Amino acid sequence: MNAIMKMKKCKWLSLFIFAIFISSAPLFATTRYIAITGTDNGTCVSASTPCKTFVYSIGQASDGDTIRAAAGTYAEHDIGIAKNLTLIGSGIGNTYINSSFVGRVLDVVSTVTISDMTINRGEFAGFGAGIFNAGSLTLIRVRVDRNLATGANGYGAGICNTRTLNLNSSYVSGNVADASGGGIYNVGPAAIATLTDSTVSGNMAQYGAGILNYSEATMNLTNTRISRNDASVTGGGMDNNSATAVFNNVTFSANSADLNGGGMKNDVNANASLTNVTFTGNTAKTFGGGLYNVSGATLQEQI
Repeated sequence: MNAIMKMKKCKWLSLFIFAIFISSAPLFATTRYIAITGTDNGTCVSASTPCKTFVYSIGQASDGDTIRAAAGTYAEHDIGIAKNLTLIGSGIGNTYINSSFVGRVLDVVSTVTISDMTINRGEFAGFGAGIFNAGSLTLIRVRVDRNLATGANGYGAGICNTRTLNLNSSYVSGNVADASGGGIYNVGPAAIATLTDSTVSGNMAQYGAGILNYSEATMNLTNTRISRNDASVTGGGMDNNSATAVFNNVTFSANSADLNGGGMKNDVNANASLTNVTFTGNTAKTFGGGLYNVSGATLQEQI
């Protein structure tokens, strides 16, 4: 009898725990739709009568929802995302969020996945003109290009990351920062950026034109190309400063710096592990056209 009672208690306890789990999770994740021909009315749940803007549809969304954007250019800026969402476009060359240099494009503080679109023409006097991420952000087949971070605090024109950033099959290109980190500024001990099968190219800044990895941040790069970035001081392709970076099958090509570290500068108090990394056609006017190492670097099978 005692054994039967114990089994019943375990059964009811399991059901109780399951009920708590279900109540704490989104019961019905919803797909919402937007199109440039749409109207910002209702809840955006019908593909035949879509809403018009990201800002409105995000306001209608709940945690776990997906927002699908039809092809077109969405003229929006200062889009804040504080909900856990998935944003899906219609292709990197079809769906654009274009700020027209009015303000920052995206400000993320939650868990967000964005795929198949271009985020461009943001302008911000400070950190992160294209994207400022203080959450957990994943970009898949996304282009972040032609963003401007202006002024003395103009860092991370394309992306400024302070938490978790994942780039997969994505491009960060043509961004310009008045200070540092033209393409990507990865900063702080909580910042972990992972780039896979991606390209960082054609960005400009004083330090770390392509990427500035700074202040105890961590960066992992795999099967990634860093090319044609131009620094007016150091670290054309990348400046790894007081931070940790791990490279596997990465190519630095045609990057330049007016001072040193045309391809990459491994700066003070920095650690870098380079495996199967190629430096080709990088230039610097003083030292280290390819790699300028002033700290701890481990190199394996370099070209």
